[in-house]
Amino acid sequence: MIYYAFSLLLSLKRQMESKRQGTLLGRITVCGKESCFSMKKDLDPNLRDVKAGKATGRSVEAADINSLVDGTKSTIHHRIYRDLQERESSASAEKVKNTFLGIFD
Repeated sequence: MIYYAFSLLLSLKRQMESKRQGTLLGRITVCGKESCFSMKKDLDPNLRDVKAGKATGRSVEAADINSLVDGTKSTIHHRIYRDLQERESSASAEKVKNTFLGIFD
């Protein structure tokens, strides 16, 4: 089995017309090839801790965001990416994203 360089980054894209909200985005990188997707979840930029990659505070919104972030990271890395490596012996960023989003060939 060949191991590839894999990374998952969840970031916030700020809306130009609304400085108060941003959309949570995901970026999967495998061997330098990127594939991006939207988490379709809005977040107040003031609640975001950039270093930790999570929302700060004890509010219900922060807890929901942190649960979504942790679940997404776990699902993509531990289930989808590893399963694709074992089944197909190669996993591209696009395959990982499409599997996560439920888009099948």
